[in-house]
Amino acid sequence: MTVSLKTLLDRSQRNMGAVHSVVKEKAIELIKHAYDEDILVQISDGFRSHEEQNALYAKGRTVDGNVVTNARGGQSYHNFGLAVDYFLVSNDGKKAIWDVNKDWRRVAAIGKSLGFEWGGDWSSFKDYPHLQMTGGLSLAQLRAGKKPNLGGISSLPSKGKGYAKLKVDGYWGSKTTRALQDALGTVEDSYMSDQVHNQATNAITSGIKFGDGKDGSMVIHALQRKTGSKADGLLGPNTVGALQKYLGTPYDKKISEPSTMVKELQMRLNRGDL
Repeated sequence: MTVSLKTLLDRSQRNMGAVHSVVKEKAIELIKHAYDEDILVQISDGFRSHEEQNALYAKGRTVDGNVVTNARGGQSYHNFGLAVDYFLVSNDGKKAIWDVNKDWRRVAAIGKSLGFEWGGDWSSFKDYPHLQMTGGLSLAQLRAGKKPNLGGISSLPSKGKGYAKLKVDGYWGSKTTRALQDALGTVEDSYMSDQVHNQATNAITSGIKFGDGKDGSMVIHALQRKTGSKADGLLGPNTVGALQKYLGTPYDKKISEPSTMVKELQMRLNRGDL
């Protein structure tokens, strides 16, 4: 039996402790969004006192264990309630999974879309479980007593905020992607991120970022879940084929220029009935 979302949230909220309210809000949103993608994630740590930080720093140095941090007390955003650590959980919720695999990196990508910085992006000391919000403040400023302004508005909008006003021309560009993001309730930045080159992605006229494909795109993830395609975040022939079947357009797994499938997608986004 799969561990429930409530169990993951309850455990995580206990482990976070006295973190900033916005950090807590975003961490909860992260867990929920990952759960929607069949990724089970839990927060292992949040606020740490200076004493707890110093004890962690001592590991692998003055006490047994491996080095897990380069930060002493007051040198980590954890000490100011602005950071959390996460790990993946087995299907039954009984085992922690620390492998930095595709699901792990997907959680990091969701976290970054919610305003977190990911320790896995650091060059000197990669901290793969670590997510933090700085509010534009350095640790020195925080130690001096300055307070971060993180706001409190969710980065993931509610679904179906309104009707699109797209030109129905059969070409998939940034405006079509933005309207799709709105309809599916993902972050609205007009970009399809971390894609790989293939016939489908090469037919996207604007608003696409290419990468190694490890994280994929949140809007493509959401589209794949809606159409019953494999949810890897990458636009390719299988995703196009699933969308063609969903929309009832000719099936060839390709995006023509112009495309009947894209025209139908644009019309539905304009009507608000995707």
